[in-house]
Amino acid sequence: MVHKISLAARGGGSKVDRDLDEVAHAVAKAKRVMVVTGAGISCNAGIPDFRSSDGLYNLALTDSIKGKDLFDISLFNKPETTSTFYTFTSNLRRAILDATPTPTHRFIRTLKDKSKLLRCYTQNIDGLETREGLVDGEDVVQLHGDIHSLVCTLCQQKAAWTPELMEELRLGSAPSCLNCESKSLARTLSGKRGLASGVLRPNIVLYGEEHPQGPTLATLINRDLRRRIDCLLVIGTSLRIPGFKKLVKDAAQIVHSYGGKVVFVNLGAPSVSEWRGVMDWWVEGDSDGWVEDLRIRAPEIFRVQTTLDGVLKSTKPGIKTKIKNNGREPTPSESGASDKENEASVGVGVGTPKKKIIRQQLIQLPTPPSSQDEACVPASVTRKRALVEESCNSPSKRTKIISPKKKVEMLEESCNTPSKRTKTGGAATPAKGTPTKAKVVERPKSTFFDKISKPNVTSVAAVKKAPAAGAKRENVALGAAVGVGVGVTSNVRTRAQVKAPLKKLRSSGVKVQA
Repeated sequence: MVHKISLAARGGGSKVDRDLDEVAHAVAKAKRVMVVTGAGISCNAGIPDFRSSDGLYNLALTDSIKGKDLFDISLFNKPETTSTFYTFTSNLRRAILDATPTPTHRFIRTLKDKSKLLRCYTQNIDGLETREGLVDGEDVVQLHGDIHSLVCTLCQQKAAWTPELMEELRLGSAPSCLNCESKSLARTLSGKRGLASGVLRPNIVLYGEEHPQGPTLATLINRDLRRRIDCLLVIGTSLRIPGFKKLVKDAAQIVHSYGGKVVFVNLGAPSVSEWRGVMDWWVEGDSDGWVEDLRIRAPEIFRVQTTLDGVLKSTKPGIKTKIKNNGREPTPSESGASDKENEASVGVGVGTPKKKIIRQQLIQLPTPPSSQDEACVPASVTRKRALVEESCNSPSKRTKIISPKKKVEMLEESCNTPSKRTKTGGAATPAKGTPTKAKVVERPKSTFFDKISKPNVTSVAAVKKAPAAGAKRENVALGAAVGVGVGVTSNVRTRAQVKAPLKKLRSSGVKVQA
């Protein structure tokens, strides 16, 4: 059973107030809300509803057609009923133009500003949502069309309302389609048979008529039903149209799967047997009254946060810095002019060196005053010029300026100074700046026989040590076994390399001296 909450019984901390607080909390914590609306949200805008005694059907100015027959496609079967339809829709559009958006329309816009609104599907054809800044086809989808445009019954070409067409429709006559007439006239002038011409009618979907954008709407609805919807608001509709009821049931199933809530706000009660388990709450009352109650119980929903940077982006240059400085006028470096504008004023780019920028700024400064009119130059200009000249002449802290003459002296000094690893032998170092000729020493070319005749340094060092007799005999034995000279010590080869030939000799029967 759908839980009923009556707005008329609120107050005094009763159970109704606790239920309304629970509804407000569910809407406030929701992150993705789908809104489904009907004609009830536009009643307070000055547009009468459809089924009341003084409702919209009285605009037809006839007693022969009542109820939903005014929106049936069968009206175009007879000229009399077609004329009645045109008169009715013309008076309806006049009433819509005089209407103003309601708090419910502004609440939907607030959901968009809070990034909570997934989409708003509406049965209304008045287009009041677009006056609040909602984009048609993106934020709001008018399931039954838009009365603010006309469409041809034959070529489906759209046309805008004009005062002449509006008056013609009010009189009950069907205006012809200019697009069809121009095509037919072109064929006639070329000697071909003319084509049939259609008539214009309001761009709304009637009962018994196939929706011209049915596949597109089905794709959009299926895509939204795959999103994570955690709140569904059904406001101001009696839920009589089968396709609209299916949309609500499918969306409610998705919402409940994610632990969300479905809220139905309307004066009329929903069918208990049909909507049991689909809707969580039925708020009985006017939609604008519930929105005002929601504003009191959950003000954070209507509080749209605007950052200072977002406000200052649309202000004039310099205002942002002035506000940041607590009202103080911005300095030239803090002004709103960008760096690119400053660079363009002096004719430099992003990669221009700093010295070049300063010199170009120096060129644009006033010329130095002569002795006659020096008193006429302001002191600030003179001071600024002095600072620029000082910055141009003084070297940078990081850059060490070396003259070409100094570079030559440093190069000659590096050539004449002996290396730290080379012993000078007590020779006097030439004075700085004294040119000296480099002494070229030719190295003799070594031959292959010179290389093999050179004694091994390690071997000579080993012979000079004069080892003991036993050690000398051991070296001779090892040398004979390995095949090297007498002076080679045992550490030239590894132990494994020495023992391998000895084992081979012992295995062959040769006695090796220990």
